[in-house]
Amino acid sequence: MSTEVEAVRRAYFHPPPEGPFRDIPTHEEQLAEGERRLFRLCIDAGGDPVAEGLGEHGALIGGPERPMRLLTGSRPLEDYARPRLAPAAWFNNPQGRAKSGRRDPDHQRMRAAIASHMAGTPAESRPTPAQLYQSFVTERPDEMQRFWLHAVISCASIRELREMMFHEGLSRHDLVRAIHSAGAVRHGLARWLNQFASRPP
Repeated sequence: MSTEVEAVRRAYFHPPPEGPFRDIPTHEEQLAEGERRLFRLCIDAGGDPVAEGLGEHGALIGGPERPMRLLTGSRPLEDYARPRLAPAAWFNNPQGRAKSGRRDPDHQRMRAAIASHMAGTPAESRPTPAQLYQSFVTERPDEMQRFWLHAVISCASIRELREMMFHEGLSRHDLVRAIHSAGAVRHGLARWLNQFASRPP
């Protein structure tokens, strides 16, 4: 994915206003927000953003005459920004509500998700596969359903969630609503789903 460095710099100095979700963030906006967050984290930790080459003191924002900085570790810069997933309303359309595949009456993918991601949960707090399925499709999950959803969504890979959608007959709208209900928005998950979001009329 190519990056427009000037767009990153513009977004760094002119961030979008806080408030309701208005637009799907671009890659450049996520990079700029990640850089602003690293700058704040450095100051909060008693560091020196000038010495670290953060923000306008580094080449990404300040220009090629500033020092280059290499991020260590496996976390990309954009993942320091808030993960931003479009609201469920942006998937409340025929494409977003289309069911993937067909519904498995035995809920084998739900059974596998419970075994994989809720193994340490006391047996009395674990759902049945049918109960977990119902948590994904209900409009307003209750507190226990949100707990189940969070346990699964916060750990499951995108591939696993895609397979779950297909084999359980879930729509993107079902999945996005469940993610927001559970408070389990993740960077990669948001980037994947935002590709299919459509601003409501």
